[in-house]
Amino acid sequence: PSSLRPLLALGTSILAEQQLDPELREYAVLLAAKAFSGEYEWVQHVPIAAACGADPAQLAALEQGQLDDDCFDEREKAFLAFVQQSATEVRCSDEVFAEAKRYFSDRELVETILTIGFYQMLARLTECTDTPLDAPAGQRVLDALKPSR
Repeated sequence: PSSLRPLLALGTSILAEQQLDPELREYAVLLAAKAFSGEYEWVQHVPIAAACGADPAQLAALEQGQLDDDCFDEREKAFLAFVQQSATEVRCSDEVFAEAKRYFSDRELVETILTIGFYQMLARLTECTDTPLDAPAGQRVLDALKPSR
C-alpha cells in the first residue's frame, strides 16, 4: 500500500502530463514491454497506441522489431532507435543519442527514459506475479485521465 499511490501517480503523470507526443510515448511503452516480455503491458497498450495515432502497419512493425520500416518517418526512426537501445542496453550509443537530440528536447528524452523504466518495472511485476490478462481498456484509459469539468 505504501508504494501503490506513488506508483499510480507516476503512471498517471506519464500518460497525462508529459510533453512527449502520446503516439511516441506508446511506442516507448511497447518497446519497453517487448524488451522484458511484458505481455500484459503489450496487450493493454496496443489499443492505446492506436487511439493515439499509431496505425496497424506501425504496430505490426513494432511487434516484429522492424524499427527502420518505411511506415516510420526519420524522426520516428531516431526515436525508436533511442528507445530500443535504452530499453535493451540501458545506455545508448553517442550516435543514437545525437540523432535523437536532433528531433527531441532534453525534457522529451528524459520523459522517454522514465517511461521505459516505468513500463519495464511493470513488466517485471506482472510477469513475476503471473498477473492475469485483462481485456484491453484502450481509449477508456485515456478518457479517464482527462480532467473532468
